[in-house]
Amino acid sequence: TTVIRDCQSIGLLIREGASGSYSDCMITGHVVAGISIRGGSSPSVSSVRVIESAGYGVHVDRTAGGRIAGCEVARNVKGDWHIEDGSSVICAR
Repeated sequence: TTVIRDCQSIGLLIREGASGSYSDCMITGHVVAGISIRGGSSPSVSSVRVIESAGYGVHVDRTAGGRIAGCEVARNVKGDWHIEDGSSVICAR
């Protein structure tokens, strides 16, 4: 399992129309967010643990979409999920 730990900003930033699949990893201890999806991106995120960030666990901006499924998102200081109005993301928790 890949571990992304203790970044001073965002653990996994998906932006500028990016896609792709992200799975089977742990993202923990970040300052701003564990995962941030923005800028028209539409990734597939599955089986990822996003825990104990100082900011949000998962942040999705209003222009982004994609699918998030089967992820554990827990114990993030600002909240586990922040999905902006207008986002087309599909979450299957």
